[in-house]
Amino acid sequence: MKPLLYFLNITLVFISSGFINTYAAPDIRFSSYRFSLDTKNRQQSFTLTNRGSLTSRCTLGFIHNKVLEGGQLVRVKSAVQVANSASPYLRFSPKRVTISANASQTVRLALKRVKDQPKGEFVSYLRFSCVDDTRSAARELVVTPRINYNIPVVVRIGKLTSQGSISKIKLEKKVLSFDILHSGQRSLYGNIEVIDSDSGNIIARRNNLSIYVGVTTQRIELTLSTKPSGKIKIQFKEKPLNGNEIKFQASY
Repeated sequence: MKPLLYFLNITLVFISSGFINTYAAPDIRFSSYRFSLDTKNRQQSFTLTNRGSLTSRCTLGFIHNKVLEGGQLVRVKSAVQVANSASPYLRFSPKRVTISANASQTVRLALKRVKDQPKGEFVSYLRFSCVDDTRSAARELVVTPRINYNIPVVVRIGKLTSQGSISKIKLEKKVLSFDILHSGQRSLYGNIEVIDSDSGNIIARRNNLSIYVGVTTQRIELTLSTKPSGKIKIQFKEKPLNGNEIKFQASY
């Protein structure tokens, strides 16, 4: 689910044999859905909470996504296929966790000290592959959904700049579309609000938008809750992420 900056994949796993028994999917919640590290903030601890009724077992590891020109993400097999992979500079522990129902587990993520660390922004995705523990004394065919939670880890080295602006605004009935133009050494991550200038009401919003390094134009489409009576204001406000905060806006 791209607006939330993590991606949810479900795989069915078949265990044992005999009568069929189907279990609900693991329900793991995280204290953060985006991790960020830099040379001043080299460590981060976060919490996994099991909101399900069964014990869950999770295995942790990195996966890698390549960013296409329009901002889409494509999964690749290896970090070497990504120009700015963060995984060579990161470590985490533990690599496996077992979480009882309604219990929590802390995981620690750290930036390694690397000689001659290059300046720039580096991104990888920490995968939590979780399955409920459905082992029982009775022999049966168990259908257990395995859920993969993929959460971005952003590493920023050095003072990085980024700029954004809004152009090519188009409004048809209640559908608003526009381009965000992006340049600089780091990604943008923040919220968009569309405001009716006459009433001051927010008539559309998109939270947790990411515009990655290398993406120069990203087309945005929003459905307005009400048709504006006059002009509208579109504004982007970046969420602070160990760096300077960027704001820009346009009127139509």
